[in-house]
Amino acid sequence: MTNRFVKLAFPGDARVASAVLVATLVAALVASSALSASLGQPLGAQAPLRAAGGGGMTIPVGASELRDSVSLFTNDRAALMRRWNVEYSTARRARFKAFYEDWRARLTRVDFDRMSQEGKIDYILLDTRLRSELDQLRREEKLASDMKPLVPFADIITEFDEARRRFDAVDGQRSGHQLADLATLVDSLTRMTRAKQAASITLAATPAPD
Repeated sequence: MTNRFVKLAFPGDARVASAVLVATLVAALVASSALSASLGQPLGAQAPLRAAGGGGMTIPVGASELRDSVSLFTNDRAALMRRWNVEYSTARRARFKAFYEDWRARLTRVDFDRMSQEGKIDYILLDTRLRSELDQLRREEKLASDMKPLVPFADIITEFDEARRRFDAVDGQRSGHQLADLATLVDSLTRMTRAKQAASITLAATPAPD
């Protein structure tokens, strides 16, 4: 195939095409040899292996025993983020709380003292990340609770969004009632906010007594 491409590039002279092909192959071999020498091992050689935690598994020297676990955690979390992406959703917080707590439980079953230095570092970093994420969920829950009096209709909107992502069948009558409740809550909140603004303006315009 390579020879055919060279002939297409040099259609008028087969000798030139052959020379270009030979030069290309030689350059590739030289580059491969240089790369192998820079890595300090012959071509085709694998990195040395060592036992991982006495479990019969081997991993490359200098690698962490938790490297696959860290990769799995990252991929699973990314998948959950794509599925559960409704901000301040109670269901979302519950799902991620279960996810992080499950991973913390997995870490407790790891023999920390028998791990390599790289494995211990990954263990500490992953555990710190899990505790941080759980703290963030608790802060989000408190923030949602504090905001609820200001946006009492948030749960209705969240439920619509989550039902859409679950591909739930639409119940027209129920959805109509929910939208009516949403409009009522918005009107009530608007009137209350305007009344407070008017009272604040009136109070500011009232002259202070002598």
